[in-house]
Amino acid sequence: KIGEVMNSAVVAKDREAIQQLFRSKGYAADVGVADPEQMISRDGTLTIPIIIARVERIDITGNRKTKTNVIRREIRTKPGDPFNMQKIQRDLERIYNLDIFEEVGPLQTERGSEPGLVVIQLPVKEKKTGQVSLGVGYSSPQGVVGRIELAETNFRGRAEGINLLLELGGRAGRTSYEVGFFEPSIDNHRTSLSVSVFNKVVYRFANAAISGPVIPSGDNSDLFNEIRKGGQLSLTRPINDNTRAVVGLRSEDVRLNVSAQQQQNPNLPQFIRQEGRISTLSLRGIRDTRDILLDPARGMYASTSLDFGDADVQPNVRGNFTRASVDVRRYFSKGVRKKPTDKKTVIAGRVLAGTVTGTVPFSEQFFAGGAESIRGYLESRFWGKHLLLANLEYRKPIANAFQGVAFLDIGDAWGTNYTLPAAADPNQRFEQHGGFKPQVGAGLGVRVVTPIGPLRLDWGFGREGSRAHFSIGHVF
Repeated sequence: KIGEVMNSAVVAKDREAIQQLFRSKGYAADVGVADPEQMISRDGTLTIPIIIARVERIDITGNRKTKTNVIRREIRTKPGDPFNMQKIQRDLERIYNLDIFEEVGPLQTERGSEPGLVVIQLPVKEKKTGQVSLGVGYSSPQGVVGRIELAETNFRGRAEGINLLLELGGRAGRTSYEVGFFEPSIDNHRTSLSVSVFNKVVYRFANAAISGPVIPSGDNSDLFNEIRKGGQLSLTRPINDNTRAVVGLRSEDVRLNVSAQQQQNPNLPQFIRQEGRISTLSLRGIRDTRDILLDPARGMYASTSLDFGDADVQPNVRGNFTRASVDVRRYFSKGVRKKPTDKKTVIAGRVLAGTVTGTVPFSEQFFAGGAESIRGYLESRFWGKHLLLANLEYRKPIANAFQGVAFLDIGDAWGTNYTLPAAADPNQRFEQHGGFKPQVGAGLGVRVVTPIGPLRLDWGFGREGSRAHFSIGHVF
Protein backbone atom coordinates (compact mmCIF):
# COMPACT_ATOMS: atom_id res chain seq x y z
CA LYS A 1 0.00 0.00 0.00
CA ILE A 2 1.02 3.66 -0.37
CA GLY A 3 3.28 4.66 2.49
CA GLU A 4 4.52 1.13 3.20
CA VAL A 5 8.14 0.03 2.89
CA MET A 6 9.02 -1.66 -0.40
CA ASN A 7 9.13 -5.45 0.11
CA SER A 8 10.05 -7.75 -2.78
CA ALA A 9 8.19 -10.74 -1.25
CA VAL A 10 4.95 -8.74 -0.96
CA VAL A 11 5.30 -7.48 -4.55
CA ALA A 12 5.81 -11.07 -5.75
CA LYS A 13 2.52 -12.09 -4.09
CA ASP A 14 0.81 -9.10 -5.69
CA ARG A 15 2.11 -10.16 -9.11
CA GLU A 16 0.76 -13.68 -8.62
CA ALA A 17 -2.62 -12.32 -7.45
CA ILE A 18 -2.89 -10.13 -10.56
CA GLN A 19 -1.95 -13.06 -12.82
CA GLN A 20 -4.55 -15.22 -11.10
CA LEU A 21 -7.19 -12.55 -11.67
CA PHE A 22 -6.49 -12.48 -15.42
CA ARG A 23 -6.31 -16.28 -15.51
CA SER A 24 -9.71 -16.61 -13.83
CA LYS A 25 -11.20 -14.43 -16.57
CA GLY A 26 -9.62 -16.55 -19.30
CA TYR A 27 -6.75 -14.21 -20.21
CA ALA A 28 -3.02 -14.92 -20.45
CA ALA A 29 -1.02 -12.08 -18.90
CA ASP A 30 2.65 -11.50 -18.15
CA VAL A 31 2.80 -9.40 -14.99
CA GLY A 32 5.88 -7.53 -13.77
CA VAL A 33 9.56 -8.27 -14.39
CA ALA A 34 11.95 -10.84 -13.00
CA ASP A 35 13.44 -8.49 -10.41
CA PRO A 36 10.74 -6.63 -8.44
CA GLU A 37 13.26 -3.99 -7.39
CA GLN A 38 13.49 -2.86 -11.02
CA MET A 39 9.81 -1.81 -10.83
CA ILE A 40 10.37 0.96 -8.26
CA SER A 41 11.73 4.37 -9.14
CA ARG A 42 13.89 6.72 -7.10
CA ASP A 43 10.84 8.77 -6.08
CA GLY A 44 9.11 5.66 -4.72
CA THR A 45 6.71 4.98 -7.60
CA LEU A 46 6.00 1.28 -8.07
CA THR A 47 5.21 0.47 -11.73
CA ILE A 48 3.81 -2.99 -12.49
CA PRO A 49 3.89 -3.67 -16.26
CA ILE A 50 1.13 -5.98 -17.54
CA ILE A 51 1.30 -7.49 -21.02
CA ILE A 52 -1.89 -9.24 -22.11
CA ALA A 53 -1.33 -11.81 -24.85
CA ARG A 54 -3.07 -10.94 -28.11
CA VAL A 55 -4.01 -13.08 -31.06
CA GLU A 56 -1.84 -12.54 -34.12
CA ARG A 57 -3.71 -15.01 -36.32
CA ILE A 58 -5.70 -18.26 -36.27
CA ASP A 59 -4.59 -21.09 -38.56
CA ILE A 60 -7.21 -23.76 -39.32
CA THR A 61 -6.06 -27.18 -40.47
CA GLY A 62 -7.67 -30.51 -41.32
CA ASN A 63 -10.68 -29.29 -43.31
CA ARG A 64 -10.72 -30.82 -46.78
CA LYS A 65 -14.35 -30.47 -47.82
CA THR A 66 -15.50 -27.66 -45.56
CA LYS A 67 -14.81 -24.11 -46.71
CA THR A 68 -12.52 -22.29 -44.31
CA ASN A 69 -14.82 -19.27 -44.21
CA VAL A 70 -17.61 -21.52 -42.87
CA ILE A 71 -15.42 -22.29 -39.84
CA ARG A 72 -14.21 -18.72 -39.41
CA ARG A 73 -17.83 -17.56 -39.45
CA GLU A 74 -18.31 -19.29 -36.09
CA ILE A 75 -15.16 -17.81 -34.53
CA ARG A 76 -15.73 -14.60 -32.60
CA THR A 77 -12.05 -14.27 -31.63
CA LYS A 78 -10.35 -12.03 -34.22
CA PRO A 79 -6.69 -11.08 -34.87
CA GLY A 80 -5.75 -8.29 -32.49
CA ASP A 81 -8.16 -9.42 -29.78
CA PRO A 82 -6.84 -10.38 -26.35
CA PHE A 83 -6.20 -14.11 -26.05
CA ASN A 84 -9.13 -15.30 -23.92
CA MET A 85 -9.46 -19.03 -23.36
CA GLN A 86 -13.08 -18.77 -22.22
CA LYS A 87 -14.07 -17.00 -25.42
CA ILE A 88 -12.02 -19.42 -27.54
CA GLN A 89 -13.64 -22.40 -25.78
CA ARG A 90 -17.03 -21.02 -26.75
CA ASP A 91 -15.76 -20.67 -30.35
CA LEU A 92 -14.77 -24.35 -30.34
CA GLU A 93 -18.21 -25.35 -29.06
CA ARG A 94 -19.88 -23.24 -31.74
CA ILE A 95 -17.84 -24.96 -34.47
CA TYR A 96 -18.63 -28.40 -33.03
CA ASN A 97 -22.34 -27.56 -32.99
CA LEU A 98 -22.26 -27.26 -36.78
CA ASP A 99 -22.43 -31.08 -36.54
CA ILE A 100 -20.03 -31.58 -39.44
CA PHE A 101 -16.86 -32.35 -37.47
CA GLU A 102 -15.90 -35.43 -35.53
CA GLU A 103 -13.31 -33.51 -33.51
CA VAL A 104 -12.55 -29.81 -33.00
CA GLY A 105 -9.16 -29.09 -31.40
CA PRO A 106 -7.35 -29.44 -29.14
CA LEU A 107 -5.88 -26.10 -30.15
CA GLN A 108 -2.21 -25.29 -29.82
CA THR A 109 -0.50 -21.94 -29.38
CA GLU A 110 2.90 -20.65 -30.38
CA ARG A 111 4.71 -17.36 -30.05
CA GLY A 112 3.89 -14.76 -32.65
CA SER A 113 6.18 -12.47 -34.62
CA GLU A 114 6.41 -10.00 -31.70
CA PRO A 115 6.41 -10.29 -27.91
CA GLY A 116 2.88 -10.59 -26.55
CA LEU A 117 1.46 -12.03 -29.78
CA VAL A 118 0.10 -15.57 -30.03
CA VAL A 119 -0.59 -17.74 -33.07
CA ILE A 120 -3.46 -20.24 -32.59
CA GLN A 121 -3.35 -23.57 -34.42
CA LEU A 122 -6.87 -25.00 -34.67
CA PRO A 123 -7.12 -28.56 -36.07
CA VAL A 124 -10.45 -30.05 -37.10
CA LYS A 125 -11.42 -33.54 -38.18
CA GLU A 126 -14.33 -33.79 -40.56
CA LYS A 127 -16.91 -36.54 -40.22
CA LYS A 128 -19.01 -38.19 -42.86
CA THR A 129 -21.99 -35.92 -43.33
CA GLY A 130 -23.68 -37.62 -46.28
CA GLN A 131 -26.13 -40.32 -45.31
CA VAL A 132 -28.15 -42.79 -47.30
CA SER A 133 -30.08 -45.13 -45.04
CA LEU A 134 -32.61 -47.88 -45.50
CA GLY A 135 -33.96 -49.48 -42.39
CA VAL A 136 -36.68 -50.13 -39.88
CA GLY A 137 -37.29 -48.05 -36.79
CA TYR A 138 -39.59 -48.09 -33.80
CA SER A 139 -40.98 -45.45 -31.45
CA SER A 140 -43.90 -45.48 -29.05
CA PRO A 141 -46.20 -43.23 -31.13
CA GLN A 142 -45.32 -44.60 -34.57
CA GLY A 143 -44.78 -48.29 -33.98
CA VAL A 144 -42.64 -50.11 -36.55
CA VAL A 145 -41.82 -47.85 -39.51
CA GLY A 146 -39.76 -48.46 -42.64
CA ARG A 147 -37.47 -45.53 -43.42
CA ILE A 148 -35.59 -44.36 -46.48
CA GLU A 149 -33.51 -41.27 -45.83
CA LEU A 150 -31.06 -39.22 -47.86
CA ALA A 151 -29.35 -36.42 -45.96
CA GLU A 152 -26.33 -34.16 -46.28
CA THR A 153 -25.46 -31.70 -43.49
CA ASN A 154 -22.40 -30.21 -45.21
CA PHE A 155 -23.68 -29.73 -48.74
CA ARG A 156 -21.07 -28.08 -51.02
CA GLY A 157 -18.79 -27.77 -47.97
CA ARG A 158 -20.84 -24.80 -46.74
CA ALA A 159 -22.65 -26.43 -43.79
CA GLU A 160 -25.86 -26.36 -45.82
CA GLY A 161 -28.35 -29.10 -45.10
CA ILE A 162 -30.58 -31.06 -47.45
CA ASN A 163 -32.76 -34.01 -46.55
CA LEU A 164 -35.34 -36.33 -48.04
CA LEU A 165 -37.22 -38.68 -45.75
CA LEU A 166 -39.71 -41.39 -46.67
CA GLU A 167 -41.51 -43.40 -44.00
CA LEU A 168 -43.66 -46.40 -44.84
CA GLY A 169 -46.05 -48.39 -42.72
CA GLY A 170 -46.31 -47.58 -39.05
CA ARG A 171 -49.56 -47.63 -37.15
CA ALA A 172 -51.23 -45.55 -39.87
CA GLY A 173 -50.13 -47.78 -42.74
CA ARG A 174 -49.31 -44.77 -44.94
CA THR A 175 -46.32 -43.32 -46.75
CA SER A 176 -44.99 -40.01 -45.42
CA TYR A 177 -42.40 -37.76 -46.99
CA GLU A 178 -40.54 -34.61 -46.05
CA VAL A 179 -38.06 -32.57 -48.10
CA GLY A 180 -36.01 -29.87 -46.41
CA PHE A 181 -33.22 -27.38 -47.05
CA PHE A 182 -31.15 -25.35 -44.57
CA GLU A 183 -28.86 -22.42 -45.40
CA PRO A 184 -26.82 -21.27 -42.36
CA SER A 185 -26.02 -17.79 -43.68
CA ILE A 186 -27.85 -15.88 -46.40
CA ASP A 187 -26.39 -12.43 -45.64
CA ASN A 188 -23.64 -10.61 -43.73
CA HIS A 189 -25.72 -10.77 -40.53
CA ARG A 190 -25.56 -14.60 -40.49
CA THR A 191 -29.30 -14.92 -41.03
CA SER A 192 -30.20 -18.57 -41.57
CA LEU A 193 -33.00 -19.96 -43.73
CA SER A 194 -34.89 -23.20 -43.22
CA VAL A 195 -37.62 -24.44 -45.57
CA SER A 196 -39.47 -27.73 -45.87
CA VAL A 197 -42.44 -29.29 -47.62
CA PHE A 198 -44.14 -32.38 -46.28
CA ASN A 199 -46.97 -34.84 -46.50
CA LYS A 200 -46.68 -36.74 -43.27
CA VAL A 201 -48.57 -38.60 -40.59
CA VAL A 202 -48.58 -37.12 -37.09
CA TYR A 203 -49.20 -39.84 -34.52
CA ARG A 204 -51.30 -37.99 -32.01
CA PHE A 205 -51.90 -41.06 -29.82
CA ALA A 206 -49.87 -44.26 -29.49
CA ASN A 207 -52.87 -46.55 -29.79
CA ALA A 208 -51.09 -49.86 -30.22
CA ALA A 209 -48.76 -49.09 -27.32
CA ILE A 210 -51.59 -49.90 -24.94
CA SER A 211 -53.74 -52.98 -24.54
CA GLY A 212 -56.05 -52.60 -27.51
CA PRO A 213 -57.34 -49.48 -29.23
CA VAL A 214 -58.25 -46.44 -27.19
CA ILE A 215 -61.77 -46.71 -28.53
CA PRO A 216 -62.67 -50.42 -28.49
CA SER A 217 -64.99 -50.42 -31.50
CA GLY A 218 -63.41 -52.78 -33.97
CA ASP A 219 -60.96 -51.72 -36.68
CA ASN A 220 -60.43 -48.09 -35.80
CA SER A 221 -57.10 -48.07 -33.97
CA ASP A 222 -55.69 -45.66 -36.59
CA LEU A 223 -58.50 -43.17 -36.07
CA PHE A 224 -56.38 -40.55 -34.33
CA ASN A 225 -53.54 -40.19 -36.82
CA GLU A 226 -53.42 -36.80 -38.54
CA ILE A 227 -52.24 -36.41 -42.13
CA ARG A 228 -50.56 -33.04 -42.55
CA LYS A 229 -49.69 -31.72 -46.01
CA GLY A 230 -48.04 -28.34 -46.47
CA GLY A 231 -44.84 -26.42 -45.90
CA GLN A 232 -43.02 -24.13 -43.53
CA LEU A 233 -40.31 -21.49 -43.71
CA SER A 234 -38.28 -19.80 -41.00
CA LEU A 235 -35.64 -17.07 -40.86
CA THR A 236 -33.30 -16.81 -37.87
CA ARG A 237 -31.10 -13.77 -37.23
CA PRO A 238 -28.54 -13.50 -34.40
CA ILE A 239 -28.90 -10.46 -32.16
CA ASN A 240 -25.60 -11.24 -30.41
CA ASP A 241 -23.51 -14.33 -29.73
CA ASN A 242 -26.17 -16.02 -27.58
CA THR A 243 -29.45 -14.39 -28.63
CA ARG A 244 -31.41 -14.73 -31.85
CA ALA A 245 -34.80 -13.83 -33.30
CA VAL A 246 -36.90 -16.18 -35.42
CA VAL A 247 -39.76 -15.50 -37.82
CA GLY A 248 -41.66 -18.50 -39.17
CA LEU A 249 -44.53 -19.24 -41.53
CA ARG A 250 -46.50 -22.47 -41.70
CA SER A 251 -49.41 -23.50 -43.85
CA GLU A 252 -50.85 -26.99 -43.97
CA ASP A 253 -53.94 -29.00 -44.72
CA VAL A 254 -54.89 -31.37 -41.90
CA ARG A 255 -56.87 -34.56 -42.48
CA LEU A 256 -57.63 -37.55 -40.31
CA ASN A 257 -56.52 -40.99 -41.33
CA VAL A 258 -59.94 -42.57 -40.89
CA SER A 259 -60.17 -46.32 -41.27
CA ALA A 260 -62.23 -47.94 -44.02
CA GLN A 261 -64.64 -49.21 -41.39
CA GLN A 262 -65.20 -45.68 -40.09
CA GLN A 263 -65.78 -44.36 -43.61
CA GLN A 264 -68.33 -47.07 -44.36
CA ASN A 265 -70.14 -46.82 -41.04
CA PRO A 266 -70.47 -43.23 -39.78
CA ASN A 267 -72.53 -44.47 -36.83
CA LEU A 268 -69.40 -45.84 -35.15
CA PRO A 269 -68.05 -43.68 -32.31
CA GLN A 270 -66.23 -40.65 -33.67
CA PHE A 271 -63.24 -39.06 -32.06
CA ILE A 272 -62.89 -35.28 -32.37
CA ARG A 273 -62.84 -35.06 -36.15
CA GLN A 274 -61.67 -31.78 -37.67
CA GLU A 275 -60.24 -31.32 -41.14
CA GLY A 276 -59.15 -28.25 -43.06
CA ARG A 277 -56.48 -25.57 -43.49
CA ILE A 278 -54.36 -24.08 -40.71
CA SER A 279 -51.82 -21.27 -41.15
CA THR A 280 -49.58 -19.60 -38.56
CA LEU A 281 -47.12 -16.73 -38.28
CA SER A 282 -44.58 -17.32 -35.50
CA LEU A 283 -42.34 -14.84 -33.69
CA ARG A 284 -39.73 -16.19 -31.30
CA GLY A 285 -36.88 -14.89 -29.21
CA ILE A 286 -34.19 -17.34 -28.09
CA ARG A 287 -31.38 -17.05 -25.56
CA ASP A 288 -29.02 -20.03 -25.80
CA THR A 289 -25.76 -20.51 -23.86
CA ARG A 290 -25.62 -24.34 -23.99
CA ASP A 291 -22.20 -25.82 -24.71
CA ILE A 292 -23.00 -28.86 -26.91
CA LEU A 293 -26.50 -28.83 -28.37
CA LEU A 294 -26.94 -32.61 -28.78
CA ASP A 295 -25.82 -33.31 -25.21
CA PRO A 296 -25.67 -30.14 -23.07
CA ALA A 297 -23.66 -30.19 -19.86
CA ARG A 298 -23.87 -26.52 -18.91
CA GLY A 299 -25.63 -23.33 -19.88
CA MET A 300 -29.26 -22.48 -20.45
CA TYR A 301 -31.87 -22.22 -23.16
CA ALA A 302 -34.81 -19.82 -22.97
CA SER A 303 -37.40 -19.35 -25.68
CA THR A 304 -40.42 -17.06 -25.80
CA SER A 305 -42.77 -17.55 -28.74
CA LEU A 306 -45.95 -16.00 -30.04
CA ASP A 307 -48.00 -17.66 -32.79
CA PHE A 308 -50.78 -15.96 -34.73
CA GLY A 309 -52.99 -18.55 -36.40
CA ASP A 310 -55.85 -18.70 -38.83
CA ALA A 311 -58.05 -21.79 -39.15
CA ASP A 312 -60.66 -22.88 -41.64
CA VAL A 313 -61.53 -26.30 -40.30
CA GLN A 314 -64.66 -28.37 -40.64
CA PRO A 315 -66.91 -28.65 -38.80
CA ASN A 316 -67.48 -25.05 -37.67
CA VAL A 317 -63.98 -23.96 -36.64
CA ARG A 318 -63.26 -20.77 -38.57
CA GLY A 319 -61.36 -17.87 -37.12
CA ASN A 320 -58.13 -16.68 -35.54
CA PHE A 321 -56.19 -17.87 -32.52
CA THR A 322 -53.12 -16.70 -30.62
CA ARG A 323 -50.74 -19.03 -28.81
CA ALA A 324 -48.00 -17.91 -26.41
CA SER A 325 -45.41 -20.10 -24.72
CA VAL A 326 -42.25 -19.90 -22.65
CA ASP A 327 -39.63 -22.68 -22.53
CA VAL A 328 -36.71 -22.42 -20.08
CA ARG A 329 -34.02 -25.11 -19.68
CA ARG A 330 -30.96 -25.16 -17.42
CA TYR A 331 -27.99 -27.55 -17.27
CA PHE A 332 -25.54 -27.97 -14.40
CA SER A 333 -22.31 -29.97 -14.26
CA LYS A 334 -19.02 -29.79 -12.41
CA GLY A 335 -16.28 -28.04 -14.36
CA VAL A 336 -16.00 -27.22 -18.04
CA ARG A 337 -15.52 -29.74 -20.83
CA LYS A 338 -11.90 -29.73 -21.99
CA LYS A 339 -13.11 -30.95 -25.37
CA PRO A 340 -16.63 -31.17 -26.84
CA THR A 341 -16.80 -34.97 -26.65
CA ASP A 342 -16.06 -35.19 -22.90
CA LYS A 343 -18.73 -36.99 -20.87
CA LYS A 344 -20.18 -35.22 -17.84
CA THR A 345 -22.63 -35.93 -15.05
CA VAL A 346 -25.46 -33.44 -15.59
CA ILE A 347 -28.48 -32.17 -13.70
CA ALA A 348 -30.98 -30.81 -16.24
CA GLY A 349 -34.25 -29.00 -15.66
CA ARG A 350 -36.99 -27.54 -17.81
CA VAL A 351 -40.09 -25.41 -17.23
CA LEU A 352 -42.60 -25.05 -20.09
CA ALA A 353 -45.76 -22.95 -19.95
CA GLY A 354 -48.25 -21.84 -22.56
CA THR A 355 -51.72 -20.55 -23.27
CA VAL A 356 -53.89 -20.17 -26.35
CA THR A 357 -56.87 -17.92 -26.99
CA GLY A 358 -59.40 -17.52 -29.76
CA THR A 359 -60.89 -20.04 -32.15
CA VAL A 360 -58.39 -22.86 -31.80
CA PRO A 361 -58.70 -26.23 -33.60
CA PHE A 362 -58.25 -29.41 -31.64
CA SER A 363 -54.82 -30.16 -33.14
CA GLU A 364 -53.43 -26.70 -32.22
CA GLN A 365 -54.03 -27.06 -28.49
CA PHE A 366 -51.37 -28.03 -26.00
CA PHE A 367 -50.90 -31.74 -25.32
CA ALA A 368 -49.24 -33.40 -22.32
CA GLY A 369 -48.35 -36.97 -21.59
CA GLY A 370 -45.92 -39.42 -23.16
CA ALA A 371 -42.25 -39.59 -24.12
CA GLU A 372 -41.71 -35.83 -24.61
CA SER A 373 -43.56 -34.40 -21.61
CA ILE A 374 -44.95 -36.55 -18.75
CA ARG A 375 -43.53 -40.06 -18.94
CA GLY A 376 -45.56 -42.91 -17.52
CA TYR A 377 -48.75 -41.72 -19.28
CA LEU A 378 -50.30 -42.29 -22.69
CA GLU A 379 -49.11 -40.08 -25.52
CA SER A 380 -51.17 -36.86 -25.58
CA ARG A 381 -53.17 -38.08 -22.57
CA PHE A 382 -54.19 -34.53 -21.56
CA TRP A 383 -55.00 -31.54 -23.76
CA GLY A 384 -56.32 -28.03 -23.44
CA LYS A 385 -55.80 -24.30 -23.91
CA HIS A 386 -53.27 -24.10 -21.10
CA LEU A 387 -50.07 -25.97 -20.31
CA LEU A 388 -47.68 -26.02 -17.37
CA LEU A 389 -44.87 -28.57 -17.27
CA ALA A 390 -41.68 -29.13 -15.27
CA ASN A 391 -39.04 -31.80 -15.89
CA LEU A 392 -35.97 -32.74 -13.88
CA GLU A 393 -33.30 -35.25 -14.98
CA TYR A 394 -30.10 -36.62 -13.49
CA ARG A 395 -27.85 -37.87 -16.31
CA LYS A 396 -24.90 -40.07 -15.38
CA PRO A 397 -22.34 -41.58 -17.82
CA ILE A 398 -22.05 -45.30 -17.15
CA ALA A 399 -19.86 -46.28 -20.13
CA ASN A 400 -18.32 -44.64 -23.16
CA ALA A 401 -21.55 -44.78 -25.19
CA PHE A 402 -24.12 -45.23 -22.41
CA GLN A 403 -25.79 -42.83 -20.02
CA GLY A 404 -28.16 -43.61 -17.16
CA VAL A 405 -31.01 -41.21 -16.33
CA ALA A 406 -33.36 -40.71 -13.40
CA PHE A 407 -36.27 -38.34 -14.06
CA LEU A 408 -39.25 -36.61 -12.49
CA ASP A 409 -42.01 -35.03 -14.62
CA ILE A 410 -44.84 -32.85 -13.26
CA GLY A 411 -47.39 -31.03 -15.38
CA ASP A 412 -50.78 -30.78 -16.97
CA ALA A 413 -52.75 -29.49 -19.95
CA TRP A 414 -56.27 -28.28 -19.19
CA GLY A 415 -59.16 -26.03 -20.15
CA THR A 416 -60.19 -27.68 -23.42
CA ASN A 417 -63.36 -27.06 -25.40
CA TYR A 418 -63.06 -30.58 -26.83
CA THR A 419 -64.06 -33.57 -24.75
CA LEU A 420 -64.89 -37.11 -25.80
CA PRO A 421 -68.49 -38.32 -25.71
CA ALA A 422 -69.10 -41.26 -23.39
CA ALA A 423 -69.54 -43.65 -26.32
CA ALA A 424 -66.12 -42.74 -27.67
CA ASP A 425 -64.36 -43.08 -24.33
CA PRO A 426 -66.24 -45.69 -22.28
CA ASN A 427 -63.26 -46.34 -19.98
CA GLN A 428 -62.61 -42.62 -19.50
CA ARG A 429 -59.03 -43.10 -20.64
CA PHE A 430 -59.01 -39.57 -22.01
CA GLU A 431 -61.15 -37.81 -19.43
CA GLN A 432 -60.24 -34.11 -19.34
CA HIS A 433 -60.66 -31.38 -16.73
CA GLY A 434 -61.22 -27.64 -16.60
CA GLY A 435 -58.67 -26.63 -13.96
CA PHE A 436 -54.98 -27.27 -13.34
CA LYS A 437 -54.52 -30.77 -11.95
CA PRO A 438 -50.81 -31.71 -11.72
CA GLN A 439 -49.89 -35.15 -13.06
CA VAL A 440 -46.69 -36.76 -11.79
CA GLY A 441 -44.46 -39.24 -13.58
CA ALA A 442 -41.09 -40.60 -12.46
CA GLY A 443 -38.74 -43.34 -13.51
CA LEU A 444 -35.41 -44.46 -14.93
CA GLY A 445 -33.95 -44.55 -18.41
CA VAL A 446 -30.90 -45.20 -20.50
CA ARG A 447 -29.32 -43.28 -23.39
CA VAL A 448 -27.16 -44.85 -26.09
CA VAL A 449 -24.90 -42.32 -27.79
CA THR A 450 -25.04 -42.44 -31.61
CA PRO A 451 -23.99 -40.03 -34.40
CA ILE A 452 -27.61 -38.88 -34.81
CA GLY A 453 -28.07 -38.22 -31.11
CA PRO A 454 -28.88 -40.32 -28.05
CA LEU A 455 -31.25 -43.26 -28.46
CA ARG A 456 -33.62 -42.98 -25.52
CA LEU A 457 -35.45 -45.67 -23.53
CA ASP A 458 -37.41 -44.54 -20.47
CA TRP A 459 -39.65 -46.43 -18.10
CA GLY A 460 -42.06 -44.11 -16.34
CA PHE A 461 -44.53 -44.60 -13.51
CA GLY A 462 -47.64 -42.43 -13.07
CA ARG A 463 -50.96 -42.54 -11.28
CA GLU A 464 -52.50 -44.42 -14.25
CA GLY A 465 -49.86 -47.15 -14.33
CA SER A 466 -46.45 -47.51 -15.94
CA ARG A 467 -45.23 -47.22 -19.50
CA ALA A 468 -42.08 -47.62 -21.60
CA HIS A 469 -41.09 -44.84 -24.01
CA PHE A 470 -38.57 -45.19 -26.83
CA SER A 471 -37.36 -42.30 -28.97
CA ILE A 472 -34.32 -40.38 -30.26
CA GLY A 473 -32.65 -37.43 -28.52
CA HIS A 474 -33.01 -36.02 -25.03
CA VAL A 475 -36.45 -34.87 -23.91
CA PHE A 476 -34.89 -31.40 -23.58
